[in-house]
Amino acid sequence: MSTNLALGLVNQTAGIVGENISQTLTGLSETIGRDALNLKVNKEIAVTLSVHIKDLVAAINEALEVQDGEALKPTWAHTLASFNRVLNDAQVALDKLQCKSHIMQLLHQRKDADMLKELSDRVSNAFGLLKLRVNIDMATNADTIHRVLDSAATALADMQAEPLPPSAARLPSPPPAYVGRTEETTAIVEMLSGPNQAFMAVLGGPGMGKTSVAVAALHATEVETKFTTRRYFIACDAADGLSSLLTTLCTGLGIQFESPKSAQKALKQFLATAPCVLLLDNFESVWEAASTRQNTEDLLSSLASISTVSIIITLRGSELPAGLAWSCPLLPPLQPLQNDAAVQLFLSISDTSDDEKHLQHLLGVLGNIPLAVVLMANLAQWESLERLIAQWAEMKTAMLRRSHGADHIACLDVSIELSLASPRMQEQPHAGRLLSLLALLPAGAAELDVTLWASDIPQPAHVSSRLLQTALAYHTPENRISLLTPIQEFMLTLWCMTDFSDQ
Repeated sequence: MSTNLALGLVNQTAGIVGENISQTLTGLSETIGRDALNLKVNKEIAVTLSVHIKDLVAAINEALEVQDGEALKPTWAHTLASFNRVLNDAQVALDKLQCKSHIMQLLHQRKDADMLKELSDRVSNAFGLLKLRVNIDMATNADTIHRVLDSAATALADMQAEPLPPSAARLPSPPPAYVGRTEETTAIVEMLSGPNQAFMAVLGGPGMGKTSVAVAALHATEVETKFTTRRYFIACDAADGLSSLLTTLCTGLGIQFESPKSAQKALKQFLATAPCVLLLDNFESVWEAASTRQNTEDLLSSLASISTVSIIITLRGSELPAGLAWSCPLLPPLQPLQNDAAVQLFLSISDTSDDEKHLQHLLGVLGNIPLAVVLMANLAQWESLERLIAQWAEMKTAMLRRSHGADHIACLDVSIELSLASPRMQEQPHAGRLLSLLALLPAGAAELDVTLWASDIPQPAHVSSRLLQTALAYHTPENRISLLTPIQEFMLTLWCMTDFSDQ
C-alpha cells in the first residue's frame, strides 16, 4: 500500500509541508509501534492499528520527498495537521494503556478494545478527509489518483477485519544466550513434532531457565513446521483462579466472550480448528493454591481433550499437576548447568577471558544457576571478576539484579522470594524454619538426621518433602537434603531463624 499511495499523492502533496511534519509523523508512528508491543492485553488490535499507521505515514513521507516548490494549499495543510492530531491522540492513548498493570488491562479489556477500535475509525476518517481535500487535477490524474486512493481507503477500512498477527510474533524471541540445555530441548522438540498430542512440564527451582527451555523448543524448525503460526505463549503470572485463567487464555488468543461458560466454548472452538501448542508459562501462579488446584486441573484436562492441542507448562518446583496424561518419558526438573556450559554462558555474555583465574570460584558461589550466571556475567562486562567476588562477600544474592527491572527474570532475590511466598510454602507453616536450618549446613543433611536436630518441628519428613516439591531444596548424589549456594546465602542474609521462632 505504501508505494501505491505515494504514487497517487506525490504530485498533489508536493510542497504541502517540509521536514518538520514528516519527522513528527514518523516519530509518532514509531512511538505508537513501541507502545503497542508493550501491551499485554489487546496487543493484537493495537499492533494491527500501529502497522496501518506506519504504512500511511511511510506513504505520506514518500510523497513529501518529491516537492516542486509549489505554494501550499491551506486546506491540504489543515488536513495533514488533523491527521497528525489523530496520531497524537492514538499515541497518548496507547501510552496510557501500556502503563496500566497487567491486572488492570485484563479488567478493562473490553473497554480498551472498544477505544482502540474507535481510534481505528478516527484514522480511517482522517484518511477519508485527506482524500476529499486534495485538489486533484481531473484532466490528467483523476482516474489514476482516485483508483489508488480508493484502494488505500479500502485497505484501511478493512483494518479491523484483518486476522491477528501470527503467534510467532507473540512468542518471546529465542533466548540470546542459550547453552547447556540441549538434552531437554531435544526431548521437547521430539515429542511436539511427533504424530501424537504432547503434554510436557518444564519443572525446576528459581532461576533455572524454565521459560528459556520452553521458548527455545517452540522456535525449533520442526515445531514451527508442524504448528506454523499456532504456537501460543500465555503468561499465567496474573491469573489466580479459573476465571482469570480463562480470561488470560482468551485474551492471549484474541477471543471475545461474554461469560466463563461462553469463554470455554469459544476457546475449544478456536483451538480445535487446527493443530496448535499452548505454552502456559509460570503455571504455578494459578495452580498451586489448594483452593484453585482442582478447577485448574479440570481446565487442563478439558484442553487436553481437544485432539488438536499440545500443551507445555513451566512450573516452579518438582511436582506435576494432575489432570493430564503427561507424555513419557517425563522431563526431570531442571538442574544447575554443567560446569562447561556455565563457563560458556558466562563468557558469551561477559567476553571475559576463559583463563581468568577467578572464574571458577565465581561460578562456584553461583551454583551454576542459569539466571545467577547471566546476571553476574552482565556485571562482569564492566567489573573485574576479583571485584565481583569481593562484592559477593558483602552483598551475596542482592547484587544479582539488572538495573532496568526487579521482576523474577531481572533479579535473583525476587525469583527466590516468589518461591518462598508460594501457596505451597505458606500451606506448610514450618517449611521456612526448616529451610533456614538447612541453610546453616553447607553439606546438607541426611533425611534421618533431620528428624533428630529438627525434632521441635512437627512431621519434619513431611516438611522436608515440601521443600523438595518446591525445588528450594534438592537431593545430593549421596541422598542428602541440601540447598544450592545462592538459596543458602539468601536464607542466611535475609531470613533470620528468629523469623520462624513462632511457628
